[in-house]
Amino acid sequence: MKFYRIRHKVTGLFSRGTSSPKWSKNGKTWSSLKNLNQHLAMLEDAKQRFERGRGQWYRNHDAVWKNPYVDAEIVEYELTESDIREIKL
Repeated sequence: MKFYRIRHKVTGLFSRGTSSPKWSKNGKTWSSLKNLNQHLAMLEDAKQRFERGRGQWYRNHDAVWKNPYVDAEIVEYELTESDIREIKL
């Protein structure tokens, strides 16, 4: 079984996901690369909506969309069965 996380190369922290990702020691785990790519697509969509909406409010507030995944990488983990133990009650 494989799972995925996004790691910040400089700090070693992991993304917590969401539309405005924060970084933490454990972060979010995606069960498939497809799900992780959907997260990245959501952020790309948010970026495009931000840029299309750069109307009067954005000009007045000097707002800039910031890529939360600068200096980040996708880490793939593989979970393997290492031991089986009997349950004794």
